[in-house]
Amino acid sequence: MQDIYFMKQKYYNLILSYPKSTLAFILVTSFFVMAGMLFIKVDNNLMNQLPENIESRTIYESIKEEFGATDFIFIAMGTPGDTIINTDSIKDLWDLTNDLSINLEGIEEVISLTTINQIEGNDGFMDVNKLINNKHVDLNHIKKIKLFLEKNNKTRSQLVSKNYDYFNIIASPENSDNHSVIIKSLYEILDPYSSKYTFQLGGDAFVAGSVTDVVASEVRVLFAIGLLVMIFLLYVNINNFLFWNALAIHKIVVVFPLPATASTITLFPFNNENMIFLCSG
Repeated sequence: MQDIYFMKQKYYNLILSYPKSTLAFILVTSFFVMAGMLFIKVDNNLMNQLPENIESRTIYESIKEEFGATDFIFIAMGTPGDTIINTDSIKDLWDLTNDLSINLEGIEEVISLTTINQIEGNDGFMDVNKLINNKHVDLNHIKKIKLFLEKNNKTRSQLVSKNYDYFNIIASPENSDNHSVIIKSLYEILDPYSSKYTFQLGGDAFVAGSVTDVVASEVRVLFAIGLLVMIFLLYVNINNFLFWNALAIHKIVVVFPLPATASTITLFPFNNENMIFLCSG
């Protein structure tokens, strides 16, 4: 017990003897903690937080390997109140679908009205052809598309809205580890079309990718507020020798970076790809 007492006294005397150095040390280490927050990556895949040998995860991985991704991004593209089945919108749908397929990294498949096939009977044989085989369609082709959608209600409900004012594009991510990156790229691809069409986004993959950025942004803001509070408390202590001497507030301030860092790691799980540099005083 005596050794612990002397160690505490030595610690307190060191702080009181070098207040400016102590302040500088706390600020520098806190700066590194704050800088590390920029590299936070929230793992939005619940399965990654489970042991690899647990039965539920093993079954999930086998189903995913057999049938592909189970999370989708739904992109509704339309002109509310106006019919979307026209020559101009078909052309833009064709271009957007190709842009998503080529430029949106991490996407395994993109499905829209321009990618599906139609099956027709011909003298006892079945002909399978693309419903839309090029982006330049005429009025007769528009009539054929509308007739096909009326005959195939299930396909229509998946790819065209009930009032025919929105197309639905379905994007299937390759895996569930990069949703936030995909969503950022998706907004960039949709931007050139946003002046002409209204977009509504949804799906499990979209929600997971969006929440990640929101959480990371909120963490940075809260941490910055905490850092400002700590600096203010240090300033008060330096200018008030009695408080500094008593060490009541000072002891809390000195150890502030440690619980802040620990609580951040506890609240937000990280995976093996994270780069996070955290130091505490």
